[in-house]
Amino acid sequence: RLMSPDDGKAVMKFTKGLPAEDLVLMRWDVLTADGIKQWTESIRANRTLTVLAIEDDKVVGYGSLHHHQLFWTRHHGELRIMVDPKLRGAGLGRQLAKELFRLAADLELRRLVVNIAADQPRVRHMFEDLGFHAVALLPEWVMDRNDRVSDLIIMSTELDA
Repeated sequence: RLMSPDDGKAVMKFTKGLPAEDLVLMRWDVLTADGIKQWTESIRANRTLTVLAIEDDKVVGYGSLHHHQLFWTRHHGELRIMVDPKLRGAGLGRQLAKELFRLAADLELRRLVVNIAADQPRVRHMFEDLGFHAVALLPEWVMDRNDRVSDLIIMSTELDA
C-alpha cells in the first residue's frame, strides 16, 4: 500500500533494524525523527510516492519514487528500494520495483534512475533484469557513517511511451 505521513514511526522502526551498509544511499537520515519528517513532508508535497510492504502489521520493505520538480528533469524519477534482509532473494524488491514502474507511468515520467553502491552485485543484477543499464560510474563517490568510501553506479532506464 502507499505510505502516508502517518506511517513515519513504522518506517523508522523498520529502518532502525537494517544493517548500516544499507543506509548509505538514503535520501534522508531515516534513523532520525527529522529525517523521517523530511520524508513524510515530501510525500505530503507529492514529490515522493512510497509503497510499503507490510507483513503482520509491520513494514518489511518499501520502494520510493522521487520525482523531480525542476524544469529540465521533470520527466525523471529516482527509485529507492529496501527489503528486510531476512526476506531478500524472494522477489519482494522486484515486486516493489514493478509497482514503482506503474506509478511512474501514471505520472507520465519517461526515465527512471537508481543509484547503487558498486559493491552490491545482487542489486545491480535485479535492476539490469528490469531493463536498467549503467550510465555512470563515480569512483569513491559514496562515504558511509564510518568514513569508508566506495564507488557509485548510476543506472537508468526509459519507460515505454
